[in-house]
Amino acid sequence: MPFRLRYLLPLLFAVCFGQSLHAEQTDSTSTHYPRTVVYEEGTGTWCGWCPLGGFLLDELGRQHPDRFVGIAVHRNDEMATYTYNALSFRAFPTAHIDRDVRNAALSLSNFEQQYLAASARPAEALVEAEFKLTDERKFELHGRTTYGRDAHNLDLRLAYVVLEDSVGPYFQSNYYALGKVYVPPTSPFHVWTTRPSRARVYFNDVAREIYPDANGLVGSVPSTLRRDVPSSFVFTDCYLPSSVASFRHVHLAVLLIDGRTGRIVNAAHLSNGTLTGLSLLRQSEASTPPHSTVVRRFDLSGRPQPTPQRGLNIENGQKVWR
Repeated sequence: MPFRLRYLLPLLFAVCFGQSLHAEQTDSTSTHYPRTVVYEEGTGTWCGWCPLGGFLLDELGRQHPDRFVGIAVHRNDEMATYTYNALSFRAFPTAHIDRDVRNAALSLSNFEQQYLAASARPAEALVEAEFKLTDERKFELHGRTTYGRDAHNLDLRLAYVVLEDSVGPYFQSNYYALGKVYVPPTSPFHVWTTRPSRARVYFNDVAREIYPDANGLVGSVPSTLRRDVPSSFVFTDCYLPSSVASFRHVHLAVLLIDGRTGRIVNAAHLSNGTLTGLSLLRQSEASTPPHSTVVRRFDLSGRPQPTPQRGLNIENGQKVWR
């Protein structure tokens, strides 16, 4: 085989079949660590397909609590944060999975297989984190990175994300309303077909801030690391962002980002229970706010209606178009 063709074939194979040219190498001289998979999901209350994204983050977090971090990155709504502006999305809802798979489509049919494919990829580094409350709204975050091989000239960076659950309630656009889109009745997501086209709900895994930004902090990890020798970094004088009232529903993620490829090498998650010592249940994103659990609904002739009807409804004395 000619010299040039022999070396072009692997490149053509990677391009045609979607393999990453920056894929992590596995060899017998390296230590590999279990991966905590990070989904950064682009979403917004104006996006009628986005209830699915929130549901899937909930499901994956419930099924894989120790190996999954879901981050809902809101755009152009009440929960948006400018600190995530450097991370763009082509469509909503889509997810960057470890920023290795970009703009991944989200689907009820294959979301578990999608996660398992990502989690099966060994990580080059271990990320650990510890939290210390220093004031009512102030904290320190200790990050520890352990690399699986001797390496030089690295560009690894740490970033932390403040996440909040049970946010709202706010109105969410819902294209699944009134069964307009088929959802299997056996799926827990089917509840969204019973919700109105503008549903007043709570939101979980809301990204309130990523510090210092989506690209991570330059210099937070040394450029030279020894195999299996931990390197520590402390984020000091950290404050809750003004959008967060207290630590009551907060959890944190620490991301190790490769500054050259942009990929998330690995991550650590500090649950709300770890931060607060409490075991608070977060609101389901499909739950209705307490003050609106009972809806008195009538058609235009005044007859009671147990469920919303297409067109104009009278609900709690107000005209509502569905």
